Amino acid sequence: MHTYFLFIVKKEYKRLYLKKTYILFEILKNLYELEQNNHIYGVSVYHQICMPISKKLLSNYISERVPSIKLEKDTYKILSFFENTIVKINYSNIIIKTNRILPSIYKIFHVYHENILVCDFFNNKFFWLDKTLKNVNTKTN
Repeated sequence: MHTYFLFIVKKEYKRLYLKKTYILFEILKNLYELEQNNHIYGVSVYHQICMPISKKLLSNYISERVPSIKLEKDTYKILSFFENTIVKINYSNIIIKTNRILPSIYKIFHVYHENILVCDFFNNKFFWLDKTLKNVNTKTN
């Protein structure tokens, strides 16, 4: 299983870090690993770089339009024969646990916002969702 963290990066930070995304990844990873007593500092840095997520909007959309089972508040198991995916929507990020490298739910999040950085903190991997989906669509056409 892969665990992906999706962050909506402010437009100016995406432009600033587009060619050096690894720096942005390291900042977000450090925030993720931040000790409890430093969370006030982390929240401040997060708000400079990222935008909050509309939990209500995305939860309603998934509930109404995506075949899924609600496991708990803002957490969904996506029903699919091809993948095993669980999505948790937070104000700060979206966490996806899946057996796929590119789960189908990515398309919904890409429509929601174009500046999403996907981070796999456990394997030190990251990518811009829009660029990855564009590359996948180009290869399949």
